[in-house]
Amino acid sequence: MAASVGAAALQVWRRPRVALFSTGDELAMPGEPLKPGAIYNSTASRLRGLAAGGWLRRSIDLGIVPDKLDATRDALRRRRGNEPILVLTCGGVSVGEEDHLKPALQAEEPARSVVGGNQSRASHLAFGSVRRGGGGEALYIGACRATRCRAP
Repeated sequence: MAASVGAAALQVWRRPRVALFSTGDELAMPGEPLKPGAIYNSTASRLRGLAAGGWLRRSIDLGIVPDKLDATRDALRRRRGNEPILVLTCGGVSVGEEDHLKPALQAEEPARSVVGGNQSRASHLAFGSVRRGGGGEALYIGACRATRCRAP
């Protein structure tokens, strides 16, 4: 197709390598029995579906991380060996006692910039960059929805 319009060269990019994990003691994977007070981890399923669709070179799925600071820090450490250029997280960026992503990022990844805020009463977002083990930085995007967050 490029040759048909006279293009001698194309600029292309490698598909991104992405690390993904969800946080929350209330989460269950689809197909698992749903305990009282639990919800299905539908956001991570959607992101994995996008990865399977080919827009990611490799997705590193670190699963569901319990609502504990040390577990969140451990998940951040585990993704380092895979050197993603994007880190996506679902949950944990709100203002509740069990939302540990911001403190974990600050402790594990001297982040250049992690900003967050209440986008509405129904959602919270954190965005910034985190250091990569081999040098450089990876983008970080963390979000949660009203069904996952303890919005004020």
